[in-house]
Parts: sequence; structure tokens; C-alpha cells
Amino acid sequence: MQRLFLAIVVFACATLAACSGSSPTPTRPDELLFAVVGTSGEGFQVVDFKTSNGPVHTIAQPCSKENARNDFTSPYAFFLLNAQQPVRGTFQRAVESSDCPAPSSTTSPVPLQLYNFGFNTSTPFRSGEIPPDSDLPVSLATSAQEIKPVNGPDVRVEVCDQDQTPPISNLCSDQVNQQPIPFTASIGDEVATFIACSFFETADTGRPAGTCGTPAIFYLEAPQSFAVAFVANQSPNTGDVVLVNLYINGVLQGTDTASTSNRNAKVQFRF
Repeated sequence: MQRLFLAIVVFACATLAACSGSSPTPTRPDELLFAVVGTSGEGFQVVDFKTSNGPVHTIAQPCSKENARNDFTSPYAFFLLNAQQPVRGTFQRAVESSDCPAPSSTTSPVPLQLYNFGFNTSTPFRSGEIPPDSDLPVSLATSAQEIKPVNGPDVRVEVCDQDQTPPISNLCSDQVNQQPIPFTASIGDEVATFIACSFFETADTGRPAGTCGTPAIFYLEAPQSFAVAFVANQSPNTGDVVLVNLYINGVLQGTDTASTSNRNAKVQFRF
């Protein structure tokens, strides 16, 4: 039985010998970003993400009268790395019920943008929006082709701003009032490495160029026998802490933090 080793490290990319850049070659799958933008704090749900070389990605959130559902709020970034096209992401507005209060009222359209960094780093490949007055799901896709997901490990890395107010939680799903802490990330395996934030060439988001910002979720499709990711906290504020959660097939397998005083952290999993 093949053993697959996955390591997610919070560190600078310079320590990854295989770092080779984010621009894919013609034989290399793509880096894609589904960006949920617009007014800060608009509630939405992720239905699923589908690629042609990985499993269907869903994010189950707790929901009960005691523990209200933790839906997402804009802005949020979802990266699909090593993804083979066609690729599709499906969203819907946060719907309130008696057991599951929505995190916020969706009063205006929530813009969606799909970037394919093999083609353009500044212009969305596709655009759409989640309407405020409809519960129907909305999809963005690279093409209209049918997607047939394949079996494989569902590797999800959540990166968020850890609230330092006690009691401190080590789960990104528990964090509220997210602040855009800048960070860099490189994720790859023995075949290819993706420097996942280098394509941001401008600082129009208020972050330094070449950085991502919390909150964000990364999926690594079809990882080979060894996979590794590096994330570095780039915040100049000493009180900012980047929290990283690693999930394998929906189960939390590791968590760690990076701060300005200790930028290095590591979570790993061996199949």
C-alpha cells in the first residue's frame, strides 16, 4: 500500500528547495482562485468545488441551536492547486433558519471571481454574483464541460487570523471578525511546486504585493507520495497570529500558528 506523506509548514519559501515559481507549464495543471469579494461581512455558503483530478470538495459546518452554523463571510479566497480542468465552484447565499441563524443578512449581491493564473493574473477568467434575493446556487466554471471527479485524498489547508482574546481557539472555523493578515505560501509535492501568492502583483487590497491575505482555504489536488507547503506570516503587527489547520478527508489532522516573532510552524500527516 503506497504511503503518502503530507506536510504543511508555516515558514518562508526560501527553505523549499523545489520552489520554482507559480507559472504552470503546458503539461502542468493550473492554479485557480475563487475569490468572494464585495462588501465585507456578507454571508455565503460553499456548496462544493469540483475538479477533474480530485474528489468533490465540500465543507460541512456545525449547525444546532447550541452551536450556530459557521458560514463564511466575504471577503474570502479559495485556491485550487494542481487542478486539472474543467473546474467548477458553486456557492449560495447564507440562509437563516430557526436552528441555523445566518452570520449576516445578505442585503446586496456578493461578487464572485474566478482567476486562472496560467492565463492572467489581474483579470478574472469568469465573474458572477450571489444574489441577495434567491436561494438558488450559483456556479463559476472554466468551461461547460461535464466534470467527473476522481477518488483521492481531500487535502484542505485553512489559513486564518487567530483571535487572541481568551478563550483562544485553534480552529479557523471558530474565528470571527477576520482581519486581512498578509502571508505567502508555497504548496507542492515531488512533481510540482506552486508559489500560491506570487501572482498578486499589485497592492490594491492593502497587502504587500506578492502576498495572500487571511482568511483563505487551499486545496491540493492529486498529491503525490510527498507533499509540502510553506506559509509565512508577513504582518508587521506583532499581535497578529496566523492560524493554520490541516484537514484530510474532512478530519482535522494538525494545527499550528505563525507570528511575527515565530514565523515557522508545521502540521503534517502520513497516510
